[in-house]
Amino acid sequence: MDWIYSFLGMRKNLKIGLYGESGVGKTTLANRISLDWTGEEVGKVTGIPHETRTIQKKENMEIKVSKKKNMGSVLDMHGIAKKVEYR
Repeated sequence: MDWIYSFLGMRKNLKIGLYGESGVGKTTLANRISLDWTGEEVGKVTGIPHETRTIQKKENMEIKVSKKKNMGSVLDMHGIAKKVEYR
């Protein structure tokens, strides 16, 4: 856990981008990170794959670690798919 604090302490502006396949929980993870640091969600979570169609972001989050303040951003990307299945 100490390496996380040292890593965050070295960065001036932390940027987290969440990429992956559709329906794996990128928006859920982005919301959890944002709720922990700001108390606000990044986007709406549904059980439907391909629901996130645009990049959702939460910027200018103030992150306090070991008496140091840093700024950060979370980017929630749309799912990467080889084939889109419409229902």
